[in-house]
Amino acid sequence: MTIDLSGVNPANVVPMTEDGAAIDEPGLKRHLDELAALDCVDGIVTNGHAGEVYALDSEERARVTELADEATDDDTPVVSGVVGGSTADVIAAADRMEAAGADGLLVVPPHTPIHTREDAAIGFFEDLSAGTDLPLVIFQHPHWAGGNYPPELLGKLARIDGVAAVKDAVWDVDHFQEDLRAIRGADVQLLVANDEHLLPSFALGGDGTILELAAVIPELISELFEAVEDSDIARAREAYDRMEPFIDAMYEPPVSDSHTRLKVALEIRGTIDSAAPRPPTAPIGEAEKASIEAAMDASGVL
Repeated sequence: MTIDLSGVNPANVVPMTEDGAAIDEPGLKRHLDELAALDCVDGIVTNGHAGEVYALDSEERARVTELADEATDDDTPVVSGVVGGSTADVIAAADRMEAAGADGLLVVPPHTPIHTREDAAIGFFEDLSAGTDLPLVIFQHPHWAGGNYPPELLGKLARIDGVAAVKDAVWDVDHFQEDLRAIRGADVQLLVANDEHLLPSFALGGDGTILELAAVIPELISELFEAVEDSDIARAREAYDRMEPFIDAMYEPPVSDSHTRLKVALEIRGTIDSAAPRPPTAPIGEAEKASIEAAMDASGVL
């Protein structure tokens, strides 16, 4: 159970029909094909927050993974998020995603709160590892999103057989440092996912990144990551400054609207036909769409 997720791994969005009732497959195919064609993209991550995983049913999640697998070559891993209310649910989801072509699993914190009980969290990952042949990526949530594992517990989870990586999205540089120290020495890759704190997070260390931002600006994310890897701080600062207007526009309150804003950006660029989310998520208003377009122009990503 091994997987290499070093480099830049975009978390794709899922375009919908105007009423949000169905996946817009032609638009999703265009989006995935565009990402897969880029040399700077090292893998694709489906069925995360950006992909509205909580709003998709099991068949839709499998179909998104199938399309990602079809868009990528054998050297580009596809990781699919899995989420459920019980261990059995998550193992069943893992089976479906493996059949759909997933090479790894992003383990979204389950609906049942296990992060407050060490024995429950360890048991969950041990049982999941025993129940699937695919490598596991721990999804470390921001503390305000729920399901956040304390650093000491995260360090123990990272050492469970079958765990290959940690997607760390705590959105707090101090907490990120604690997580980094906790998993040091474990045979896992650290994948940065602090969208609003990328430069300091990359500078602290990481093997790569899983980011919804990379669904729209993968080239800029790659440029920043490579500049840090090359210890070229001037180039890193320049890239970070360039992407700042776009980042600010994506993460205006409420932050939970970020995936819909990313779809607006793709609609503006012509990759997808509609930025409509799936209800009950509300669509982005015209005034905010204009602000997003201005931010894209300022960051040079139109």
